Amino acid sequence: MLPVINLSATNMATLYSLLCFVVEQSKTTELPIPSIKFDQPLFVKACEIVMLNNMKIFVRLDDFHQLMSFLGSIGALM
Repeated sequence: MLPVINLSATNMATLYSLLCFVVEQSKTTELPIPSIKFDQPLFVKACEIVMLNNMKIFVRLDDFHQLMSFLGSIGALM
């Protein structure tokens, strides 16, 4: 079990340190590209951080938000 980060989740510095931690942990476990899931507001910020810093990490949208985005696109087509 990993320790809880007692900082604001919407802070860019917190997200950056979390993403750096995930990259470092992936190196110790010899994963080629780590993957992490976020809900929609944090997903946008995490993608921005990954693109600005050229980090090798795969950021995914959480299952619920991914499903709601898909259903919203179907609703827009109808």
